[in-house]
Amino acid sequence: MNLTPDQAADILQQIAHNQWKWLRIKRFVPEAYADLAERYAALQKHHEEETERMIEVIQALCRMVAPSKKV
Repeated sequence: MNLTPDQAADILQQIAHNQWKWLRIKRFVPEAYADLAERYAALQKHHEEETERMIEVIQALCRMVAPSKKV
């Protein structure tokens, strides 16, 4: 993932204001799952996607700050 300076500034501004739109992960809706095991599996998948996206964005931000360092 590569970010433009404008995208990076927008993400940092959202983070500073405790906004999470930059994650671009659909909100988890537990009511969509009737079965408890299915709900747990879906929640686990949701958290994995969210974590992977966070890592991806943070690595891209770090590359912008220190482009000569391997991230």
